Amino acid sequence: MPKNKFIELLQRNFGEKDLVNFGINKKYYLERKAKEDPEFEDRFSRDFEQAKHYVRMIGSQVKALRDKYDLYLSFTPTSGQERKKTNAQDTYIIAQDIDGAPIPTDLPPSYYWETSPNKYQGVWVLDNKVNPQEHEVLCRKLVKKYGFDPCGVDIVHLYRIPGTVNHKYATDFKVSGMKGDGTVYRKRDFMKFLEDVDISKRTVVIDEEIEEINADLDSVLEEYQVIKEFTHRLAVDRSEWAWNLEQKMIANGASKEEVKFVLLNAPREMAKFTEETVDAEVHRAFAKAEAIETGEGEEDVEVVTSLTKKVTLEEQEAKSITSVTQKGEKKKHRFNIVRVDEIQPFDPTDFWLIEDFWENGSVGVIGAPSKSFKSTFALNLACAVATGKPFDGREVKQGAVLIIQGENNLSMEQHKIYAVTGCETPPPIYFVDDNITMEQIYRLESDIRDLGIKLLIIDPMYLLFGNGDINRHQDIVERLDMLSKLSKKTGCAVMLIHHSRKLERGAKIQTSDMYGSAFIEGWYESMILLQRKTNNSSRMTTYFRNHKSGDVYDLVVNDNMGCKVYSRKGESAYEEPEVELSTLGGFEDD
Repeated sequence: MPKNKFIELLQRNFGEKDLVNFGINKKYYLERKAKEDPEFEDRFSRDFEQAKHYVRMIGSQVKALRDKYDLYLSFTPTSGQERKKTNAQDTYIIAQDIDGAPIPTDLPPSYYWETSPNKYQGVWVLDNKVNPQEHEVLCRKLVKKYGFDPCGVDIVHLYRIPGTVNHKYATDFKVSGMKGDGTVYRKRDFMKFLEDVDISKRTVVIDEEIEEINADLDSVLEEYQVIKEFTHRLAVDRSEWAWNLEQKMIANGASKEEVKFVLLNAPREMAKFTEETVDAEVHRAFAKAEAIETGEGEEDVEVVTSLTKKVTLEEQEAKSITSVTQKGEKKKHRFNIVRVDEIQPFDPTDFWLIEDFWENGSVGVIGAPSKSFKSTFALNLACAVATGKPFDGREVKQGAVLIIQGENNLSMEQHKIYAVTGCETPPPIYFVDDNITMEQIYRLESDIRDLGIKLLIIDPMYLLFGNGDINRHQDIVERLDMLSKLSKKTGCAVMLIHHSRKLERGAKIQTSDMYGSAFIEGWYESMILLQRKTNNSSRMTTYFRNHKSGDVYDLVVNDNMGCKVYSRKGESAYEEPEVELSTLGGFEDD
Protein backbone atom coordinates (compact mmCIF):
# COMPACT_ATOMS: atom_id res chain seq x y z
CA MET A 1 0.00 0.00 0.00
CA PRO A 2 1.41 3.43 -0.83
CA LYS A 3 2.81 5.39 2.08
CA ASN A 4 1.97 8.98 2.88
CA LYS A 5 4.83 10.31 0.77
CA PHE A 6 3.29 8.68 -2.31
CA ILE A 7 -0.01 10.46 -1.69
CA GLU A 8 1.95 13.65 -1.04
CA LEU A 9 3.71 13.14 -4.39
CA LEU A 10 0.37 12.86 -6.17
CA GLN A 11 -0.94 15.92 -4.37
CA ARG A 12 1.86 17.92 -5.94
CA ASN A 13 0.17 17.38 -9.32
CA PHE A 14 -3.48 16.86 -8.43
CA GLY A 15 -5.85 19.15 -6.58
CA GLU A 16 -8.66 18.04 -4.29
CA LYS A 17 -11.13 17.96 -7.16
CA ASP A 18 -8.77 16.51 -9.79
CA LEU A 19 -9.20 12.90 -10.90
CA VAL A 20 -6.25 10.51 -11.25
CA ASN A 21 -6.18 7.95 -14.08
CA PHE A 22 -6.22 4.50 -12.46
CA GLY A 23 -5.72 1.11 -14.14
CA ILE A 24 -6.76 -2.39 -13.02
CA ASN A 25 -5.37 -5.49 -14.76
CA LYS A 26 -7.36 -8.69 -14.02
CA LYS A 27 -5.53 -10.85 -16.57
CA TYR A 28 -3.41 -12.99 -14.28
CA TYR A 29 -6.18 -13.45 -11.72
CA LEU A 30 -8.54 -14.69 -14.43
CA GLU A 31 -5.89 -17.01 -15.86
CA ARG A 32 -5.26 -18.58 -12.46
CA LYS A 33 -8.96 -18.99 -11.76
CA ALA A 34 -9.36 -20.74 -15.10
CA LYS A 35 -6.50 -23.12 -14.29
CA GLU A 36 -7.85 -23.86 -10.81
CA ASP A 37 -11.37 -24.42 -12.07
CA PRO A 38 -11.87 -25.66 -15.68
CA GLU A 39 -15.52 -24.57 -15.45
CA PHE A 40 -14.59 -21.01 -14.51
CA GLU A 41 -15.76 -18.42 -17.01
CA ASP A 42 -16.08 -14.71 -16.48
CA ARG A 43 -17.36 -13.42 -19.82
CA PHE A 44 -18.05 -9.92 -18.67
CA SER A 45 -14.73 -9.07 -17.08
CA ARG A 46 -12.17 -7.05 -18.92
CA ASP A 47 -8.54 -8.03 -18.68
CA PHE A 48 -7.80 -4.35 -18.20
CA GLU A 49 -10.08 -1.63 -16.85
CA GLN A 50 -9.52 2.09 -16.45
CA ALA A 51 -11.10 4.34 -13.88
CA LYS A 52 -10.66 7.80 -12.37
CA HIS A 53 -10.31 8.41 -8.62
CA TYR A 54 -9.66 11.39 -6.38
CA VAL A 55 -6.24 11.39 -4.73
CA ARG A 56 -7.77 10.79 -1.32
CA MET A 57 -9.38 7.56 -2.63
CA ILE A 58 -6.22 6.00 -4.07
CA GLY A 59 -5.09 4.48 -0.76
CA SER A 60 -8.40 2.69 -0.12
CA GLN A 61 -8.61 1.47 -3.73
CA VAL A 62 -5.11 0.00 -3.53
CA LYS A 63 -5.80 -1.69 -0.22
CA ALA A 64 -9.00 -3.28 -1.54
CA LEU A 65 -7.63 -4.51 -4.88
CA ARG A 66 -3.86 -5.11 -4.65
CA ASP A 67 -3.99 -8.73 -3.48
CA LYS A 68 -6.05 -9.82 -6.46
CA TYR A 69 -5.20 -7.47 -9.35
CA ASP A 70 -2.26 -5.56 -10.82
CA LEU A 71 -2.73 -1.81 -10.23
CA TYR A 72 -1.44 1.16 -12.21
CA LEU A 73 -1.61 4.94 -12.19
CA SER A 74 -0.70 7.87 -14.45
CA PHE A 75 1.22 10.75 -12.89
CA THR A 76 0.13 13.22 -15.58
CA PRO A 77 -3.14 15.15 -15.07
CA THR A 78 -5.54 15.03 -18.01
CA SER A 79 -8.60 16.95 -19.06
CA GLY A 80 -11.61 15.31 -20.68
CA GLN A 81 -12.80 11.76 -20.27
CA GLU A 82 -10.02 9.88 -22.04
CA ARG A 83 -6.44 9.19 -20.98
CA LYS A 84 -4.66 10.34 -24.11
CA LYS A 85 -1.79 12.63 -24.95
CA THR A 86 -3.96 15.37 -26.41
CA ASN A 87 -5.67 15.72 -23.00
CA ALA A 88 -2.40 15.99 -21.03
CA GLN A 89 -1.98 19.00 -18.72
CA ASP A 90 1.00 20.80 -17.17
CA THR A 91 2.88 18.69 -14.63
CA TYR A 92 5.57 18.80 -11.93
CA ILE A 93 6.34 15.07 -12.34
CA ILE A 94 8.18 13.21 -15.10
CA ALA A 95 7.75 9.43 -14.88
CA GLN A 96 9.75 6.73 -16.67
CA ASP A 97 9.82 2.95 -16.98
CA ILE A 98 13.52 2.40 -16.16
CA ASP A 99 12.99 -1.31 -16.81
CA GLY A 100 16.30 -3.22 -16.89
CA ALA A 101 18.47 -0.15 -17.52
CA PRO A 102 20.83 1.10 -14.77
CA ILE A 103 19.39 3.74 -12.46
CA PRO A 104 21.13 7.00 -13.48
CA THR A 105 23.72 8.27 -11.02
CA ASP A 106 24.25 11.61 -12.78
CA LEU A 107 20.51 12.38 -12.79
CA PRO A 108 19.00 10.08 -10.16
CA PRO A 109 15.20 9.89 -9.95
CA SER A 110 13.57 11.67 -7.04
CA TYR A 111 11.86 8.38 -6.21
CA TYR A 112 12.00 4.89 -7.70
CA TRP A 113 10.54 1.47 -6.92
CA GLU A 114 11.23 -2.12 -7.99
CA THR A 115 8.32 -3.50 -10.06
CA SER A 116 9.79 -6.93 -10.89
CA PRO A 117 13.20 -8.50 -10.22
CA ASN A 118 15.87 -5.87 -11.10
CA LYS A 119 13.40 -3.72 -13.01
CA TYR A 120 12.38 -0.28 -11.82
CA GLN A 121 10.10 2.65 -12.43
CA GLY A 122 10.82 6.16 -11.25
CA VAL A 123 9.83 9.83 -11.18
CA TRP A 124 11.71 13.12 -11.35
CA VAL A 125 10.05 15.96 -9.43
CA LEU A 126 10.49 19.55 -10.70
CA ASP A 127 10.11 22.85 -8.89
CA ASN A 128 8.03 24.32 -11.73
CA LYS A 129 5.55 22.77 -14.12
CA VAL A 130 6.39 21.74 -17.67
CA ASN A 131 3.78 21.95 -20.40
CA PRO A 132 2.85 18.82 -22.43
CA GLN A 133 5.24 19.73 -25.27
CA GLU A 134 8.18 20.21 -22.92
CA HIS A 135 7.15 17.09 -21.04
CA GLU A 136 7.24 14.89 -24.15
CA VAL A 137 10.63 16.25 -25.25
CA LEU A 138 12.12 15.54 -21.82
CA CYS A 139 10.65 12.02 -21.79
CA ARG A 140 12.15 11.29 -25.22
CA LYS A 141 15.54 12.56 -24.12
CA LEU A 142 15.51 10.42 -20.96
CA VAL A 143 14.65 7.33 -23.03
CA LYS A 144 17.40 8.12 -25.52
CA LYS A 145 20.12 8.99 -22.98
CA TYR A 146 19.58 6.17 -20.49
CA GLY A 147 18.03 3.37 -22.55
CA PHE A 148 14.73 3.35 -20.66
CA ASP A 149 11.70 1.52 -22.02
CA PRO A 150 10.40 3.47 -25.08
CA CYS A 151 6.90 3.35 -23.56
CA GLY A 152 8.15 6.25 -21.43
CA VAL A 153 7.68 8.67 -24.33
CA ASP A 154 3.92 8.31 -23.73
CA ILE A 155 3.37 11.13 -21.25
CA VAL A 156 0.09 9.63 -20.01
CA HIS A 157 1.52 6.12 -19.59
CA LEU A 158 0.30 4.05 -16.62
CA TYR A 159 2.88 2.95 -14.03
CA ARG A 160 2.72 0.34 -11.28
CA ILE A 161 1.86 1.70 -7.87
CA PRO A 162 4.49 1.28 -5.12
CA GLY A 163 3.54 -1.28 -2.48
CA THR A 164 1.19 -3.27 -4.75
CA VAL A 165 1.69 -6.79 -6.15
CA ASN A 166 2.95 -7.94 -9.57
CA HIS A 167 0.92 -11.09 -10.21
CA LYS A 168 2.34 -12.10 -13.58
CA TYR A 169 4.93 -14.40 -11.99
CA ALA A 170 4.22 -17.87 -10.64
CA THR A 171 5.35 -16.52 -7.27
CA ASP A 172 3.83 -13.07 -6.83
CA PHE A 173 6.35 -10.26 -6.70
CA LYS A 174 5.69 -7.47 -4.21
CA VAL A 175 6.39 -4.08 -5.74
CA SER A 176 8.70 -2.22 -3.41
CA GLY A 177 7.92 0.97 -1.61
CA MET A 178 9.36 4.31 -2.75
CA LYS A 179 13.14 4.63 -2.62
CA GLY A 180 15.20 7.78 -3.22
CA ASP A 181 15.77 11.03 -1.39
CA GLY A 182 12.91 13.00 -2.92
CA THR A 183 15.13 15.52 -4.72
CA VAL A 184 13.22 18.40 -6.30
CA TYR A 185 15.05 19.51 -9.46
CA ARG A 186 15.08 23.07 -10.70
CA LYS A 187 13.25 22.97 -14.02
CA ARG A 188 15.83 25.03 -15.90
CA ASP A 189 18.73 22.93 -14.60
CA PHE A 190 16.95 19.69 -15.50
CA MET A 191 16.27 20.88 -19.05
CA LYS A 192 19.82 22.21 -19.45
CA PHE A 193 21.29 18.87 -18.37
CA LEU A 194 19.45 17.11 -21.21
CA GLU A 195 19.70 19.83 -23.88
CA ASP A 196 22.51 18.10 -25.83
CA VAL A 197 20.60 14.81 -26.23
CA ASP A 198 19.71 14.44 -29.92
CA ILE A 199 16.22 13.01 -30.36
CA SER A 200 15.95 13.60 -34.10
CA LYS A 201 14.50 10.52 -35.77
CA ARG A 202 14.98 8.73 -39.05
CA THR A 203 11.49 8.72 -40.53
CA VAL A 204 10.55 5.74 -42.68
CA VAL A 205 7.48 6.19 -44.88
CA ILE A 206 5.80 3.01 -46.09
CA ASP A 207 2.50 3.01 -47.97
CA GLU A 208 2.21 -0.56 -49.20
CA GLU A 209 -0.62 -2.84 -48.08
CA ILE A 210 0.62 -6.21 -46.84
CA GLU A 211 -1.05 -9.18 -48.49
CA GLU A 212 -3.01 -11.53 -46.27
CA ILE A 213 -2.07 -15.20 -46.67
CA ASN A 214 -3.60 -18.53 -45.69
CA ALA A 215 -1.13 -20.93 -44.14
CA ASP A 216 -0.77 -23.63 -41.51
CA LEU A 217 0.02 -21.78 -38.29
CA ASP A 218 2.03 -24.61 -36.72
CA SER A 219 4.18 -24.94 -39.84
CA VAL A 220 4.96 -21.21 -39.90
CA LEU A 221 5.87 -21.18 -36.20
CA GLU A 222 8.12 -24.21 -36.65
CA GLU A 223 9.81 -22.82 -39.79
CA TYR A 224 10.83 -19.60 -38.04
CA GLN A 225 11.56 -21.26 -34.66
CA VAL A 226 9.06 -19.24 -32.63
CA ILE A 227 6.89 -21.97 -31.13
CA LYS A 228 8.24 -21.14 -27.66
CA GLU A 229 7.73 -17.37 -28.13
CA PHE A 230 4.18 -17.93 -29.41
CA THR A 231 3.07 -20.24 -26.60
CA HIS A 232 5.08 -18.95 -23.62
CA ARG A 233 3.31 -15.79 -22.53
CA LEU A 234 2.77 -15.85 -18.79
CA ALA A 235 5.54 -13.44 -17.86
CA VAL A 236 5.10 -10.80 -20.57
CA ASP A 237 2.51 -8.27 -21.60
CA ARG A 238 1.02 -8.11 -25.11
CA SER A 239 3.45 -5.51 -26.44
CA GLU A 240 6.52 -7.39 -25.21
CA TRP A 241 5.09 -10.68 -26.50
CA ALA A 242 4.52 -9.22 -29.99
CA TRP A 243 7.96 -7.54 -30.04
CA ASN A 244 9.83 -10.76 -29.13
CA LEU A 245 7.85 -12.75 -31.67
CA GLU A 246 8.25 -10.22 -34.50
CA GLN A 247 11.99 -9.71 -34.03
CA LYS A 248 12.83 -13.42 -33.90
CA MET A 249 10.70 -14.14 -37.00
CA ILE A 250 12.40 -11.28 -38.86
CA ALA A 251 15.86 -12.45 -37.75
CA ASN A 252 15.05 -15.94 -39.06
CA GLY A 253 14.01 -14.65 -42.48
CA ALA A 254 10.21 -14.36 -42.26
CA SER A 255 8.36 -12.15 -44.72
CA LYS A 256 6.02 -9.33 -43.80
CA GLU A 257 3.10 -11.48 -44.95
CA GLU A 258 4.10 -14.29 -42.58
CA VAL A 259 4.56 -11.98 -39.59
CA LYS A 260 1.16 -10.43 -40.28
CA PHE A 261 -0.40 -13.90 -40.47
CA VAL A 262 1.03 -14.92 -37.08
CA LEU A 263 -0.05 -11.66 -35.35
CA LEU A 264 -3.61 -12.02 -36.65
CA ASN A 265 -3.72 -15.57 -35.28
CA ALA A 266 -2.40 -14.66 -31.84
CA PRO A 267 -3.98 -16.34 -28.79
CA ARG A 268 -6.98 -14.38 -27.50
CA GLU A 269 -5.22 -13.12 -24.41
CA MET A 270 -2.29 -11.78 -26.47
CA ALA A 271 -4.23 -10.49 -29.50
CA LYS A 272 -3.43 -6.80 -29.85
CA PHE A 273 -3.76 -5.97 -33.54
CA THR A 274 -6.76 -5.89 -35.87
CA GLU A 275 -7.03 -5.96 -39.65
CA GLU A 276 -6.93 -2.18 -39.45
CA THR A 277 -3.77 -1.84 -37.36
CA VAL A 278 -1.65 -4.89 -38.13
CA ASP A 279 -0.05 -3.57 -41.36
CA ALA A 280 1.31 -0.51 -39.56
CA GLU A 281 2.71 -2.70 -36.79
CA VAL A 282 4.48 -5.10 -39.21
CA HIS A 283 6.04 -2.22 -41.18
CA ARG A 284 7.18 -0.70 -37.90
CA ALA A 285 8.71 -4.00 -36.70
CA PHE A 286 10.74 -4.48 -39.92
CA ALA A 287 11.96 -0.85 -39.96
CA LYS A 288 13.05 -1.04 -36.33
CA ALA A 289 14.76 -4.40 -36.91
CA GLU A 290 16.74 -2.76 -39.72
CA ALA A 291 17.64 0.18 -37.46
CA ILE A 292 18.94 -2.13 -34.75
CA GLU A 293 21.00 -4.08 -37.32
CA THR A 294 22.58 -0.88 -38.66
CA GLY A 295 23.26 0.44 -35.18
CA GLU A 296 20.75 3.30 -35.22
CA GLY A 297 18.65 1.98 -32.34
CA GLU A 298 14.94 1.27 -32.54
CA GLU A 299 14.00 4.31 -30.44
CA ASP A 300 15.49 6.55 -33.19
CA VAL A 301 13.09 5.35 -35.87
CA GLU A 302 9.67 6.78 -36.59
CA VAL A 303 7.66 4.68 -39.00
CA VAL A 304 4.89 6.43 -40.91
CA THR A 305 2.46 4.29 -42.94
CA SER A 306 -0.63 5.01 -44.96
CA LEU A 307 -2.62 4.49 -41.74
CA THR A 308 -0.54 6.82 -39.57
CA LYS A 309 0.91 9.27 -42.07
CA LYS A 310 1.14 12.86 -40.93
CA VAL A 311 0.22 15.00 -43.94
CA THR A 312 2.28 18.15 -44.20
CA LEU A 313 0.87 21.52 -45.12
CA GLU A 314 2.63 21.30 -48.49
CA GLU A 315 1.07 17.89 -49.16
CA GLN A 316 -2.34 19.23 -48.27
CA GLU A 317 -1.87 22.08 -50.71
CA ALA A 318 -0.74 19.73 -53.46
CA LYS A 319 -3.83 17.57 -53.00
CA SER A 320 -6.26 20.44 -52.61
CA ILE A 321 -8.91 21.26 -55.21
CA THR A 322 -9.53 24.62 -56.77
CA SER A 323 -12.75 26.62 -56.61
CA VAL A 324 -13.70 30.14 -57.70
CA THR A 325 -14.40 32.86 -55.16
CA GLN A 326 -17.02 35.55 -55.62
CA LYS A 327 -14.29 37.84 -56.95
CA GLY A 328 -13.31 35.28 -59.54
CA GLU A 329 -10.02 34.42 -57.86
CA LYS A 330 -8.72 30.88 -57.60
CA LYS A 331 -8.80 29.50 -54.06
CA LYS A 332 -7.39 26.23 -52.77
CA HIS A 333 -9.21 24.11 -50.22
CA ARG A 334 -7.43 21.78 -47.86
CA PHE A 335 -10.22 19.20 -48.04
CA ASN A 336 -12.27 17.62 -50.81
CA ILE A 337 -15.11 20.12 -50.97
CA VAL A 338 -17.89 19.40 -53.45
CA ARG A 339 -20.84 21.46 -54.60
CA VAL A 340 -24.31 20.08 -53.95
CA ASP A 341 -24.92 19.21 -57.64
CA GLU A 342 -21.70 17.16 -57.69
CA ILE A 343 -23.01 14.73 -55.09
CA GLN A 344 -24.23 11.36 -56.35
CA PRO A 345 -28.05 11.57 -56.44
CA PHE A 346 -30.08 9.59 -53.92
CA ASP A 347 -31.72 6.46 -55.37
CA PRO A 348 -35.06 5.89 -53.57
CA THR A 349 -35.35 2.38 -55.06
CA ASP A 350 -32.22 1.39 -53.17
CA PHE A 351 -33.34 2.70 -49.77
CA TRP A 352 -34.82 -0.44 -48.18
CA LEU A 353 -33.25 -3.82 -47.52
CA ILE A 354 -36.59 -4.89 -45.97
CA GLU A 355 -39.35 -2.43 -46.75
CA ASP A 356 -40.55 -0.49 -43.69
CA PHE A 357 -38.20 -2.38 -41.35
CA TRP A 358 -34.51 -2.09 -42.28
CA GLU A 359 -32.57 0.38 -44.40
CA ASN A 360 -30.24 -1.08 -47.02
CA GLY A 361 -26.65 -1.24 -45.79
CA SER A 362 -27.60 0.23 -42.41
CA VAL A 363 -26.39 -0.67 -38.92
CA GLY A 364 -28.76 -1.00 -36.03
CA VAL A 365 -30.43 -2.95 -33.27
CA ILE A 366 -33.44 -5.17 -32.60
CA GLY A 367 -33.87 -4.58 -28.88
CA ALA A 368 -36.27 -6.13 -26.40
CA PRO A 369 -36.62 -7.60 -22.95
CA SER A 370 -36.18 -11.36 -22.66
CA LYS A 371 -38.71 -13.63 -24.46
CA SER A 372 -40.11 -10.94 -26.77
CA PHE A 373 -39.44 -12.87 -30.04
CA LYS A 374 -36.54 -10.68 -31.16
CA SER A 375 -34.43 -13.66 -32.35
CA THR A 376 -37.45 -15.24 -34.05
CA PHE A 377 -38.27 -12.00 -35.84
CA ALA A 378 -34.63 -11.53 -36.92
CA LEU A 379 -34.53 -15.07 -38.31
CA ASN A 380 -37.70 -14.39 -40.31
CA LEU A 381 -36.09 -11.27 -41.77
CA ALA A 382 -32.97 -13.29 -42.59
CA CYS A 383 -35.06 -15.87 -44.43
CA ALA A 384 -36.78 -13.15 -46.46
CA VAL A 385 -33.47 -11.58 -47.51
CA ALA A 386 -31.86 -14.94 -48.31
CA THR A 387 -34.76 -16.10 -50.51
CA GLY A 388 -35.66 -12.72 -51.96
CA LYS A 389 -39.32 -13.38 -51.17
CA PRO A 390 -41.42 -10.49 -49.79
CA PHE A 391 -41.69 -10.38 -46.03
CA ASP A 392 -45.40 -10.31 -45.19
CA GLY A 393 -46.08 -8.41 -48.41
CA ARG A 394 -43.10 -6.07 -48.08
CA GLU A 395 -40.37 -6.02 -50.73
CA VAL A 396 -36.84 -7.13 -49.85
CA LYS A 397 -33.46 -7.08 -51.57
CA GLN A 398 -32.13 -10.58 -52.07
CA GLY A 399 -28.70 -11.51 -50.78
CA ALA A 400 -26.84 -13.96 -48.58
CA VAL A 401 -27.07 -13.71 -44.79
CA LEU A 402 -24.38 -14.42 -42.19
CA ILE A 403 -25.43 -15.10 -38.58
CA ILE A 404 -23.20 -15.09 -35.50
CA GLN A 405 -25.30 -17.03 -33.03
CA GLY A 406 -24.22 -16.99 -29.42
CA GLU A 407 -27.05 -18.75 -27.63
CA ASN A 408 -29.12 -21.16 -29.75
CA ASN A 409 -28.21 -24.60 -31.06
CA LEU A 410 -27.40 -24.47 -34.79
CA SER A 411 -29.39 -27.62 -35.55
CA MET A 412 -32.46 -25.97 -34.08
CA GLU A 413 -31.77 -22.82 -36.10
CA GLN A 414 -31.57 -24.96 -39.24
CA HIS A 415 -34.94 -26.55 -38.38
CA LYS A 416 -36.54 -23.10 -37.94
CA ILE A 417 -35.14 -21.83 -41.25
CA TYR A 418 -36.54 -24.79 -43.19
CA ALA A 419 -39.90 -24.41 -41.43
CA VAL A 420 -40.12 -20.66 -42.15
CA THR A 421 -38.92 -20.73 -45.76
CA GLY A 422 -40.42 -24.03 -46.87
CA CYS A 423 -37.43 -24.26 -49.21
CA GLU A 424 -36.47 -27.60 -50.70
CA THR A 425 -32.97 -26.29 -51.43
CA PRO A 426 -30.94 -24.61 -48.67
CA PRO A 427 -31.19 -20.79 -48.78
CA PRO A 428 -27.89 -18.80 -48.69
CA ILE A 429 -27.83 -18.41 -44.90
CA TYR A 430 -24.48 -19.00 -43.20
CA PHE A 431 -23.48 -19.35 -39.56
CA VAL A 432 -20.12 -18.67 -37.90
CA ASP A 433 -19.58 -22.04 -36.25
CA ASP A 434 -16.78 -20.79 -34.04
CA ASN A 435 -16.18 -18.61 -31.01
CA ILE A 436 -15.76 -15.01 -32.07
CA THR A 437 -15.64 -11.69 -30.27
CA MET A 438 -16.32 -8.18 -31.46
CA GLU A 439 -12.57 -7.56 -31.56
CA GLN A 440 -12.30 -10.25 -34.26
CA ILE A 441 -15.20 -9.07 -36.43
CA TYR A 442 -12.85 -7.46 -38.96
CA ARG A 443 -11.50 -10.88 -39.86
CA LEU A 444 -14.87 -11.60 -41.46
CA GLU A 445 -14.47 -8.86 -44.07
CA SER A 446 -13.10 -11.14 -46.80
CA ASP A 447 -15.75 -13.81 -46.07
CA ILE A 448 -18.52 -11.21 -46.29
CA ARG A 449 -17.24 -10.11 -49.69
CA ASP A 450 -16.64 -13.66 -50.99
CA LEU A 451 -20.07 -14.95 -49.95
CA GLY A 452 -21.97 -11.85 -51.10
CA ILE A 453 -23.37 -11.22 -47.62
CA LYS A 454 -26.16 -8.63 -47.64
CA LEU A 455 -27.07 -8.89 -43.97
CA LEU A 456 -24.93 -9.72 -40.91
CA ILE A 457 -26.87 -10.68 -37.76
CA ILE A 458 -25.16 -10.82 -34.37
CA ASP A 459 -27.32 -12.59 -31.79
CA PRO A 460 -27.02 -11.63 -29.03
CA MET A 461 -24.75 -8.64 -28.88
CA TYR A 462 -23.48 -8.99 -25.31
CA LEU A 463 -22.04 -12.48 -25.68
CA LEU A 464 -19.60 -11.18 -28.26
CA PHE A 465 -17.94 -8.62 -26.05
CA GLY A 466 -15.19 -10.97 -24.95
CA ASN A 467 -13.14 -9.01 -22.41
CA GLY A 468 -15.27 -5.91 -22.90
CA ASP A 469 -18.02 -4.58 -20.69
CA ILE A 470 -21.40 -3.84 -22.27
CA ASN A 471 -22.01 -1.19 -19.63
CA ARG A 472 -18.72 0.63 -20.19
CA HIS A 473 -19.05 3.53 -22.60
CA GLN A 474 -15.60 3.18 -24.17
CA ASP A 475 -16.06 -0.53 -24.84
CA ILE A 476 -19.38 -0.17 -26.61
CA VAL A 477 -18.16 2.86 -28.58
CA GLU A 478 -15.12 0.95 -29.87
CA ARG A 479 -17.15 -2.06 -30.94
CA LEU A 480 -20.05 -0.26 -32.57
CA ASP A 481 -17.62 1.99 -34.41
CA MET A 482 -15.90 -1.16 -35.66
CA LEU A 483 -19.22 -2.50 -36.99
CA SER A 484 -19.97 0.81 -38.74
CA LYS A 485 -16.60 0.68 -40.51
CA LEU A 486 -17.18 -2.95 -41.53
CA SER A 487 -20.61 -2.06 -42.92
CA LYS A 488 -19.26 0.88 -44.93
CA LYS A 489 -16.36 -1.16 -46.35
CA THR A 490 -18.52 -4.11 -47.44
CA GLY A 491 -21.97 -2.57 -48.04
CA CYS A 492 -23.39 -5.19 -45.68
CA ALA A 493 -26.23 -4.27 -43.30
CA VAL A 494 -25.60 -5.14 -39.64
CA MET A 495 -28.37 -6.20 -37.26
CA LEU A 496 -27.58 -6.57 -33.54
CA ILE A 497 -29.96 -8.53 -31.35
CA HIS A 498 -29.78 -6.83 -28.01
CA HIS A 499 -31.32 -7.13 -24.56
CA SER A 500 -32.99 -4.25 -22.80
CA ARG A 501 -33.31 -3.65 -19.10
CA LYS A 502 -36.22 -5.28 -17.28
CA LEU A 503 -39.22 -3.02 -17.52
CA GLU A 504 -41.58 -2.14 -14.74
CA ARG A 505 -45.11 -3.46 -15.05
CA GLY A 506 -47.10 -1.34 -17.49
CA ALA A 507 -44.04 0.54 -18.78
CA LYS A 508 -43.40 0.75 -22.53
CA ILE A 509 -39.97 0.09 -23.92
CA GLN A 510 -37.90 3.11 -25.00
CA THR A 511 -34.60 3.38 -26.86
CA SER A 512 -33.03 4.48 -23.57
CA ASP A 513 -33.92 1.10 -21.98
CA MET A 514 -31.19 -0.76 -23.87
CA TYR A 515 -27.82 -1.47 -22.30
CA GLY A 516 -25.28 0.94 -23.78
CA SER A 517 -28.10 3.22 -24.97
CA ALA A 518 -26.10 6.42 -24.46
CA PHE A 519 -24.09 5.60 -27.56
CA ILE A 520 -26.53 3.33 -29.39
CA GLU A 521 -29.09 6.13 -29.65
CA GLY A 522 -26.63 8.23 -31.62
CA TRP A 523 -25.23 5.30 -33.62
CA TYR A 524 -28.13 3.34 -35.10
CA GLU A 525 -29.55 3.87 -38.59
CA SER A 526 -32.33 1.28 -38.22
CA MET A 527 -33.86 0.11 -34.96
CA ILE A 528 -36.76 -2.10 -33.94
CA LEU A 529 -37.98 -2.37 -30.36
CA LEU A 530 -40.18 -5.26 -29.23
CA GLN A 531 -42.23 -5.75 -26.09
CA ARG A 532 -44.07 -9.00 -25.40
CA LYS A 533 -47.87 -8.68 -25.16
CA THR A 534 -49.22 -12.25 -25.21
CA ASN A 535 -47.79 -15.76 -25.43
CA ASN A 536 -47.45 -15.39 -29.22
CA SER A 537 -47.20 -11.65 -29.88
CA SER A 538 -45.18 -8.52 -29.22
CA ARG A 539 -45.73 -4.82 -29.71
CA MET A 540 -43.20 -3.52 -32.26
CA THR A 541 -41.95 0.02 -32.94
CA THR A 542 -39.60 1.11 -35.75
CA TYR A 543 -37.02 3.91 -35.61
CA PHE A 544 -34.81 5.22 -38.42
CA ARG A 545 -32.16 7.88 -38.87
CA ASN A 546 -33.24 8.69 -42.43
CA HIS A 547 -36.96 7.89 -42.38
CA LYS A 548 -40.06 8.54 -40.31
CA SER A 549 -39.79 6.93 -36.89
CA GLY A 550 -42.31 5.77 -34.34
CA ASP A 551 -44.60 3.49 -36.40
CA VAL A 552 -46.25 0.86 -34.21
CA TYR A 553 -47.11 -2.72 -35.21
CA ASP A 554 -48.18 -5.99 -33.65
CA LEU A 555 -45.86 -8.89 -34.35
CA VAL A 556 -47.59 -12.27 -34.23
CA VAL A 557 -45.71 -15.60 -34.24
CA ASN A 558 -47.37 -18.81 -35.49
CA ASP A 559 -46.67 -22.41 -34.50
CA ASN A 560 -44.01 -22.81 -37.20
CA MET A 561 -42.16 -19.74 -35.86
CA GLY A 562 -43.25 -17.70 -38.86
CA CYS A 563 -44.02 -14.02 -38.25
CA LYS A 564 -46.76 -11.71 -39.44
CA VAL A 565 -46.91 -7.98 -38.80
CA TYR A 566 -50.10 -5.95 -38.35
CA SER A 567 -49.91 -2.21 -38.58
CA ARG A 568 -51.61 -0.11 -35.94
CA LYS A 569 -52.63 2.56 -38.40
CA GLY A 570 -52.73 6.07 -37.02
CA GLU A 571 -50.61 5.13 -34.03
CA SER A 572 -47.04 6.09 -33.24
CA ALA A 573 -44.65 5.54 -30.40
CA TYR A 574 -45.08 9.17 -29.53
CA GLU A 575 -48.90 9.13 -29.26
CA GLU A 576 -50.23 5.74 -28.37
CA PRO A 577 -53.86 4.69 -27.84
CA GLU A 578 -54.11 1.14 -26.58
CA VAL A 579 -55.57 -1.45 -28.99
CA GLU A 580 -56.55 -4.93 -27.96
CA LEU A 581 -54.80 -7.71 -29.86
CA SER A 582 -58.06 -9.66 -30.13
CA THR A 583 -59.25 -7.21 -32.81
CA LEU A 584 -56.56 -8.33 -35.22
CA GLY A 585 -58.24 -11.52 -36.41
CA GLY A 586 -55.71 -14.24 -35.71
CA PHE A 587 -53.15 -15.20 -38.34
CA GLU A 588 -55.16 -14.42 -41.46
CA ASP A 589 -53.81 -12.04 -44.09
CA ASP A 590 -54.68 -8.33 -43.84
